[in-house]
Amino acid sequence: MRLWPVGAVLALAFAAAILVACLVFFAGWHLLGTRGLKPGRGIGPTG
Repeated sequence: MRLWPVGAVLALAFAAAILVACLVFFAGWHLLGTRGLKPGRGIGPTG
């Protein structure tokens, strides 16, 4: 069994994590939009 180079595995894992984070973000954004909520300025003090 041959081990993969550590740098390549780290780069692939990082790219996969970014891809999953983007998918979750856009899925949440879409769900907010379908419920009629404003998907912006929802975090932080209002006023």
